[in-house]
Amino acid sequence: MTTATQPQSTSTRPQSTSTIREQLADHRIFYHNIEVAPGVHTRFEADYDDVSYLRNVDHQQTELASLIEQHTPEGFSGRRVLDAGCADGLFTFHAARRGAQHVLGVERNAHNYRRACLVKEVGGFENVAFRHGAIEDIPRDDAFHDVIALGLLYHVISPLNVLHALRSVCTDRLMTNIPIQHTDDNSVPLMRLDRYQGPGHGFWAFNEKMVYQMLETSGFEIEHVEVTHRCDDESPAQLFIIARPASSSSHHIFEAVIDQEFPPSIRMRRDAVRAVWPQLAERFSGPVAIFGAGKHTPWLLDATSDLTGPRIAAILDDRAPVSQHPASDNEVSSEGRIANIPVIRPSSVDADRFDAILISSWFQHDAILARCRDLYGDRIPLICLTSDLSTTRPVHDDPPGTVNRTGLSTHQKL
Repeated sequence: MTTATQPQSTSTRPQSTSTIREQLADHRIFYHNIEVAPGVHTRFEADYDDVSYLRNVDHQQTELASLIEQHTPEGFSGRRVLDAGCADGLFTFHAARRGAQHVLGVERNAHNYRRACLVKEVGGFENVAFRHGAIEDIPRDDAFHDVIALGLLYHVISPLNVLHALRSVCTDRLMTNIPIQHTDDNSVPLMRLDRYQGPGHGFWAFNEKMVYQMLETSGFEIEHVEVTHRCDDESPAQLFIIARPASSSSHHIFEAVIDQEFPPSIRMRRDAVRAVWPQLAERFSGPVAIFGAGKHTPWLLDATSDLTGPRIAAILDDRAPVSQHPASDNEVSSEGRIANIPVIRPSSVDADRFDAILISSWFQHDAILARCRDLYGDRIPLICLTSDLSTTRPVHDDPPGTVNRTGLSTHQKL
């Protein structure tokens, strides 16, 4: 990669201020308040009900920008920068204005991606590009001196997968921030899975030990840690971390320990499902269907691939392609497959052929369960795979209609 010095700003600003204002007015709801031209910002506060929340957001982002400048006094001159989970592109443009040779912003949310592209266009940023997609899909042959991952890791489904992806393209420095939850014993790594509850509430909550172990497991060595806070006292403290690619190729073994104070982790969920998977085979000798073709289902099938379990005949999902050839009594036809199991719409198969239906979802468990009840009533046992996993009991010990604590809630025929 070239290290030639670049000018401090590569924004040509080819459009007039009035033209920029008009174009931004068509996309008024911005999360980032980016100065596109002198005195022209992306956000129109009159469009928001909670201006105080926006002020808190701006305070946090200003603080993060200040920390980045503090630890990169030389700027990004001649460097390639990746802004992972860039949202509207605030820190993408921040790096571009500080002399980066090239900045790539990657954003999964389509609305954020379009807004970032608009700012690039109207602001005339020539050293910036955006990519719509997941962090995990970044080509491994891409290489970046600096990786910025702010407000990201607690929002993604699999923080470890994302960190591994970032490590594979990072050649010099990672800058990230993560909210932390205080625990009585910080010698034990802890994490809990939350549902998204609105602005400022992510999917994951970590304690400090967990953050460090995730980074080390992914191949990073922590160079600097700084504790920052949001404006309000109720928000969790955040860690601003600078890490370098580890010199050793051997990574630490990741052991996440969850106690009763934290809901189950992915590992606990995996262990519990594996414990009961053979019991399901004993209980249901006939074909079984999985309802839900999201990310949980490939994970479930992979986690149990080496075990003798129930005979999965089909994966049911309302979003499956419409079958061109209706299934016969002994066959399920489909245009899609997961692990060579056909994915079909519930309407295209007689559900009475199945001994049971397994509910498979990370976050839509209740909705899928309600959908199954609407479709099948109490004709077919529904087995739920995402309930509380804090203790274990064999599936066959539970009377019909009760919830067993392995995470397999059984809803039997009455």
